[in-house]
Amino acid sequence: ETTTARVQAILQLLHDERGECSLEHLREASDEAVKRVLGSYKGVGAKTISCVLMFCLKRFDFPVDTHVWKIALALNWVPKAATRDQTYEHLNAKVPDEIKYALHVL
Repeated sequence: ETTTARVQAILQLLHDERGECSLEHLREASDEAVKRVLGSYKGVGAKTISCVLMFCLKRFDFPVDTHVWKIALALNWVPKAATRDQTYEHLNAKVPDEIKYALHVL
């Protein structure tokens, strides 16, 4: 129910602000602008934003959820004390753009 209510609230906000229930205007925006806009919506977190960037907008981004975070820790790709956000920053800096999508869906 919470997710449904949040999605409905975002759609209502989009309709009120833009006259349509679409985020298509973000297609031409910079990655930082997309992160800022999506991050302003309640319930939209870093992983969702990263997934939108990679899967919907075909941008070079590497989403880090709990599973990716734990795998990165286990493989010593990041320091043992790295948070999920730090892991996101580290992997996005270190993983070459051309393999981010393939590595994520592996």
